[in-house]
Amino acid sequence: GCFTLTSPTTNMPIISQTINGLVPGRQYVISGSYSVEGGNLGSTPSLGVAIDGVFLFQVAPPTYAWRNFSFRYVAASSSATLTLATHINGTSNSYRVDDVVMQPLPSVALRIAGTNVVVLWPTNTLGFNLQSATNVNAPSWVAVTNTPAINGTNYSVTLSATRQVQFFRLWR
Repeated sequence: GCFTLTSPTTNMPIISQTINGLVPGRQYVISGSYSVEGGNLGSTPSLGVAIDGVFLFQVAPPTYAWRNFSFRYVAASSSATLTLATHINGTSNSYRVDDVVMQPLPSVALRIAGTNVVVLWPTNTLGFNLQSATNVNAPSWVAVTNTPAINGTNYSVTLSATRQVQFFRLWR
């Protein structure tokens, strides 16, 4: 299932939720999926995601296909109201939204184990994939295809430490 945000008038349909337990100063990732259900495609953003009334993400999708969104947010207090709205900027498109999540920006930890490196990240991260590159500014990163094991509250992947320099990131 998904939520449909629509209105027969020019009113701005919204769905909101207050999120508690945030850590001020900590980075979070807000992500989800959306598709245009009705209306005309155009270049004016017609779907927006706001935190405490401020749009941090707006989109004018080029097609009616399902698409993903993701953006970062630094918590200013221990709670925030997350709102998704359509008909923004005077538009009239209706949307379906699904899988909306606000989660702490995950971090990667490394441990050396003999001639191997163990890469760890929290199991409570949703939709992130481990990638690697030999340059932190590489234009393209490569997916690490090893199947992660669950080690307590972390995923872990053991890799050969044969490269002198290797960077890892979680990417959504």
